[in-house]
Amino acid sequence: MNLLPPSSLCPTWRVVAWICRLFLLAACAQGSSEFLVRNWSTADGLPDNAVRDIIETRDGYLWIGTANGLARFDGVRFRSFDTTNSAGLTSANILELAEDPQGGIWIATVGETFRFSEGRFQSMQGILEGTPVRLAEFATTASGEFWMQMGTQLARWTGDALEPFDFPEEPEQIWDVCAAPQGGLWVAAPNGLWRVDQGRATVAATTALPRFISTTPDGSLWGLVGQSRLFSFQNEEWREVANPGEIRCATVQGLSNGDVWLGAASRHHAFRYRSGILEEFGDLHGLDGNRTLSFAEDRGDNIWIGMNGAGLYQLRPKRLRLFTQEDGFENISLTSVVESTDGQVVVGVMGWAIHEKTQDGFAPLTDESTLALRTPTALLAASEGGIWAGQLSGRLPRVENGRVVEEIGADRGTRALFLDRDGGLWRAFRSGGIEHITKDRKQQIFTPAEGLAPGSIYCFAQTPDGAIWAGSQHGLNRLEEHSLRLFGTDDGLGHPHVISLRADSRGTLWVGTLGGGLSAWTGERFVTLSTQHGLPDELISQIIEDDQEHLWIGTRAGLMRLALDDLHRALKAPNPLLTGSLIGSREGVLRPDSWTKYQPASIKDSEGLLWFCTSSGLVRLDPKDFAQLRPAPIVHLEEFLLDGESPTEFRRDTAEAVVTPTAEEVRIRFTALSALDPEALQFRYRLEGYDREWIVAGRAREAAYSHLPPGSYQFRVQASDPGGNWSTPAAEILVRVEPTFWQTTLFRLLVVLAGAGLLTLGYRWRVGALNRQRRAQETFSRRLIDSQEAERKRIAAELHDSLGQNLLVIKNKAALALTHQDQPAKVSTRLEEVSTMASTALREVRDIAQNLRPFQIDELGLTRSIAAVIRQCGDASEIAFTTELDDIDTLLPPEHQISFYRIVQESLNNIVKHSDATAATIRLRHQGGRIILSVEDDGVGIENTKKGKHGFGIHNMTERVRTMKGQLQLNSGPAGGTRLQVELPTATFS
Repeated sequence: MNLLPPSSLCPTWRVVAWICRLFLLAACAQGSSEFLVRNWSTADGLPDNAVRDIIETRDGYLWIGTANGLARFDGVRFRSFDTTNSAGLTSANILELAEDPQGGIWIATVGETFRFSEGRFQSMQGILEGTPVRLAEFATTASGEFWMQMGTQLARWTGDALEPFDFPEEPEQIWDVCAAPQGGLWVAAPNGLWRVDQGRATVAATTALPRFISTTPDGSLWGLVGQSRLFSFQNEEWREVANPGEIRCATVQGLSNGDVWLGAASRHHAFRYRSGILEEFGDLHGLDGNRTLSFAEDRGDNIWIGMNGAGLYQLRPKRLRLFTQEDGFENISLTSVVESTDGQVVVGVMGWAIHEKTQDGFAPLTDESTLALRTPTALLAASEGGIWAGQLSGRLPRVENGRVVEEIGADRGTRALFLDRDGGLWRAFRSGGIEHITKDRKQQIFTPAEGLAPGSIYCFAQTPDGAIWAGSQHGLNRLEEHSLRLFGTDDGLGHPHVISLRADSRGTLWVGTLGGGLSAWTGERFVTLSTQHGLPDELISQIIEDDQEHLWIGTRAGLMRLALDDLHRALKAPNPLLTGSLIGSREGVLRPDSWTKYQPASIKDSEGLLWFCTSSGLVRLDPKDFAQLRPAPIVHLEEFLLDGESPTEFRRDTAEAVVTPTAEEVRIRFTALSALDPEALQFRYRLEGYDREWIVAGRAREAAYSHLPPGSYQFRVQASDPGGNWSTPAAEILVRVEPTFWQTTLFRLLVVLAGAGLLTLGYRWRVGALNRQRRAQETFSRRLIDSQEAERKRIAAELHDSLGQNLLVIKNKAALALTHQDQPAKVSTRLEEVSTMASTALREVRDIAQNLRPFQIDELGLTRSIAAVIRQCGDASEIAFTTELDDIDTLLPPEHQISFYRIVQESLNNIVKHSDATAATIRLRHQGGRIILSVEDDGVGIENTKKGKHGFGIHNMTERVRTMKGQLQLNSGPAGGTRLQVELPTATFS
């Protein structure tokens, strides 16, 4: 391996380079491990950094026992239980944990033992025949029996009580117990190894007695002897298989894959025994602390280690290989990767020549001709053999067997290379433009003069119709035999800067843009998917398809694996939501950006493995490792809060949560458990009966509702892993919102009844008012008819008795005059009498006409007529009348003028006839669109009149005012005086 570039560096720089290399080797030691190591401590919510025991319960939670409390972990957040926040837990210095068949969690502490079930802690002190004992060393057999060690005794939990087990010969002390995969228990004691099965105990060995024991699924029993030697129990005897030397160990744990782990008792080290080899894991792998206390394995094959002083560690198996300088690269400024025709993977390293895959890593090509290629850009397999190796400048060289064998093309440098189905080579110049070289070396160049987009070309692809697509910084070019077309954002592209292209196995062209997401050509236009549809980033630098019909896209956030079925469905969906695996920093690629500005920068090799150039180095992965079906996440409801208070612990059997009437806000906290990547889980929830559709919560683990209407709702929540695997069935709970008293059915019924009663009363009152109004109208009509009849009689009497008599006298006088024609003196006398009688008759006719319609209205106008009638009343009585009259002649129509005049006339008659007043004031105003008549006197008042009640005149005035749509108010105090006010709106007469 060539560690330094073959250049004329000075010795000082060579030394500096070697020092940097050694530093990088140490820093990248963790990267060479097969595990991804992660640590949690008290800063992350752990109760204490001394982790004594770890178990995974059947509901998927990880429970951690520490020196200062118990924690439940869902992979994202801790829920702590200690003596300050958990009733019944009186000791928090935890030694051992276990889960019994009923789902109860046993917690052995320094002081006593507790059982946690249905959200409550119960002390188990003295449950065996009333004797206080401290329980420890739990084990569950293959048949489901739950056993525990109590000093020199062994007991079985029945679900209600402990049953002690009687040994034929009591052990001096029980050191450790573990379940045997074939059934029963192994019991380690100072005086022998016991096997307990089906109610019998037999001694299996009396030599090489281990202090700690554990088993693996293949039935092997492992023991730690003398705190430094690992033994295996084979053929009824102990055999030593490994020895960690001077490092003392105090923990042994067998895993499901057959590995056996040992924990150092005095250092931050752990040892793994596999296939006869003992491998050490320590500070170079990221472990810290001063003692390894516990091991556990979860259902996702992750290994958990509890350290003293350093907290909780997770060792997650890596699913990809990252090649860095530690693996032979002289630099990780990678530009392009390619598999040559002979199956060799070759990588371009900017400034450090071309590197080729070796058995252990990569090494630079050392031939003089290839050493000159110090600025490799795009690489491509050559059909003639070897690879084409583009450079920042110059022609295009072909490298075969480590040597440059030819150079072709224009002297303009290379940015991207592509080989079409006919064997034609497409080359993008660094300065812009495209060169097409056929198999027989015919050359054609495309520039903006031929319609090509200006600027640099970054990538190529070919669709089933034979068209060549070339992505540029100013749009996407489509080149066919006789045409060239440019596509942009008007055609649906997410961004005009295209940096990656790929035609999938179904013929769809996928376009990666610099900030506009992922676009797909549908045959007519492009459809674009972005972060709002589930992509982790909108810069898509790489696109490649694996053999499992999944598209892998490179982004700044990492590589995302998306199923082609999901992608094609998303192109047709109105609001698509993509779900896929994101491979980035959580998989050990700390800088997952994969844009090198040169293509191809990712390939699928002949074995189906995928290779990607990233800022962290070269990534190699097997897509099949990411295609394994994994269990769907397990969803749990954790807390139910009303107005942020009174958290309620959910239990498995919780069926209903009640919302009190006074609660304004409801919050439901939930989580999901996934061994692979719990922080990447996506959630959706729905409150059936309230939400019309699922609410996409993303990574949020809480739902909030405000002012829920009374009723019963079903809350459901689901979680999806990065592969789009949704949990089924959903976690759910009935949420019952209690109504306030005014929202109850009884209250509403009472309101309805009260409303019906009020409506009935209102209806009856209205009917009564209408009846009273009708009776009043009938009374008024009857009185009016009677008045009219009386008026007719009066007029008839006046006509008959007065006017008729006068006319008869005139007739007679005239007849007498005719009989005395010969006596002029008598004729003259008779004619004078006729003239006098005729004048009297004429005055009577005028009086009768005045009563029918005052002639003054036509002659003088309404205002002056009112003034005249007031003067007449004043002249005919001893009452002093005062007037203030505005001109209203043009404000009332003719048909209402007589009515208004009669109202004034009737009010004056009442004053003269009934008030016994000495003074009266009449005011007539026009203001605010109203005519206001006010008549006041200082008389005895209405109640003190002779009749003591309203006469027909007042009813007459009221009816007249009503017909003119006005209002009449009549007020009279007990001390005397009367005030009548009439208001008429002039707008009704306009």
